[in-house]
Amino acid sequence: MQDCKTKKIPLDVVLTTENDGEFCDTTEYRVLVGSLPYLSTTTRPDLCEGASQLSRFMATPTTTHLKAAKGVLEYLKATVNYGLCLGNRLDILPDDIDLRIDTFNLTGYCDADFATVTKRP
Repeated sequence: MQDCKTKKIPLDVVLTTENDGEFCDTTEYRVLVGSLPYLSTTTRPDLCEGASQLSRFMATPTTTHLKAAKGVLEYLKATVNYGLCLGNRLDILPDDIDLRIDTFNLTGYCDADFATVTKRP
């Protein structure tokens, strides 16, 4: 996969159980697709939909599903410098990133009590 072409979107086919193709090696498919949810929940939220779609076919993947999973790897190769950097670790970013343009501050808030009412009527 080091010499593969690149893609601009992670999943460009609609996957169904009726996709044509022979059944493929489930171990290879499971190893490949099993690593995508980790990436999608930690630093690559753009992979969430692709990981979700591909995970539906873990039991009986076909060659069409495997080809789509490899397409996600092609997308990752094209977007290797994309991702979320959580925290104040600017020292780990690549040298070719212009910090004035490519970074910004994002502030998030969480309602820890899940919007419960303190005063009950």
